[in-house]
Amino acid sequence: RTGVTRPVPRPPKPDAMEDDTSSPSAAGCGRRVEEDERIPKRRRQIDAGGPIEDDETAREKMSDAIVRNVDATPASGRTGFDPDNATERKILYRNENFITPMGYFSRNGDLPMMRWLYVRGADTRDTEVEFWFPMYAAAYRGHLEACKWLFAHGAAEDVRRRTGFNDQSPLRITMVGGMRGGFLHQAVGKWLILNGALCTDDGSGALSQEKVRSDFFIPKEISMYLDWAKGLQQARAAFLTFMVGTLCRRNHNSSAYCTRLRSACHARSLEGKPGLLELICDYAGIVRGREAYIIRQVTEWLSERQRQQWLRQSAQTLIGELNSTLGASKREK
Repeated sequence: RTGVTRPVPRPPKPDAMEDDTSSPSAAGCGRRVEEDERIPKRRRQIDAGGPIEDDETAREKMSDAIVRNVDATPASGRTGFDPDNATERKILYRNENFITPMGYFSRNGDLPMMRWLYVRGADTRDTEVEFWFPMYAAAYRGHLEACKWLFAHGAAEDVRRRTGFNDQSPLRITMVGGMRGGFLHQAVGKWLILNGALCTDDGSGALSQEKVRSDFFIPKEISMYLDWAKGLQQARAAFLTFMVGTLCRRNHNSSAYCTRLRSACHARSLEGKPGLLELICDYAGIVRGREAYIIRQVTEWLSERQRQQWLRQSAQTLIGELNSTLGASKREK
């Protein structure tokens, strides 16, 4: 028809064209390919969970690591890690155990370096390493934030993992660290317990009696962790009492009073606000769910463990007194 103009067809956008970078006219496509190559790296940096070490500084740290080659002797000196190999195994200097870069920097608590290695494909578990796997190495030095980062990036099962030749766990090594007076080791030990270090491998949250007996062998540590678990239980009970309310009386059994009691309950005001009660519990440090179940079991098992140790010590003391009495009577005769 006259007076009607048809739209002129536009050329296709570079994003809709095929990725043919061999043609010099495909400049837009080449830019798209470069952006696609940067996207996976950018996503890995986001997944790393924090700032990553500068590349030049990271390479210097890798080269300056106090490790040696597998076939070298301690007298030959340290060789460091290869900056281009994030998964190689070497021997910890003046030690006979294998360690990887992830385990080495977990032992130092160097989170930016751990993220730098993670971006470059390092394993957070190091399943082929029998002793210095990352979770154990971080717990050995009392690095709580490093343990949390490893837990969130694929090493959650390593809180229950044990070393190959001496059957030590991350929790057990914090007991030894706690004896040296390190409150950092105690913080790591408490975090490990709440995250299932003493639980069975079936995911039920039930404690393993074998693990409790193996890891809790120091009377001082048993007493300290028992007081901690009892404190968490008391705080939880006080919080629940506050949320439910304390207006109930024995002589009020009428339905009208029960209705008024439910309306005055603190927990009633949180209805229709999902997640708010959990946020309050986390802010106040109140254990809930699986953690509360673990703490209740820890309290029961450690109380029994402490009672057994007390009976054993009492029996040893009684036997010593009897032996001294018998020896004195024999000397008199």
